[in-house]
Amino acid sequence: IITETDLFKVLLTQLGARRAGVRLTVMVPNTRGLLAKVTQAISAVGGNIVGMAIGEVTQDGATRWELTFKVQEVDRERLVEALRPVVDKIVDVREM
Repeated sequence: IITETDLFKVLLTQLGARRAGVRLTVMVPNTRGLLAKVTQAISAVGGNIVGMAIGEVTQDGATRWELTFKVQEVDRERLVEALRPVVDKIVDVREM
């Protein structure tokens, strides 16, 4: 039997919730190769992705992706500056 607690534990693990680092949520268009560009930008500034979630969002008739990452080994401001040219919108950034 899979319980709600089991599912919550999996979610915490996939999002890297129990690890220190920067949690960043961004919006991007549903475009082939864009996830690769985002992860390459994170890697280029020395970031190590330890958690990730992807969700589909429909706004104003357009389908977009909301990407949430937990990233270690990079300064918050450096990470934001690396992603600004790659994403449409930075929704949330916080050190956890």
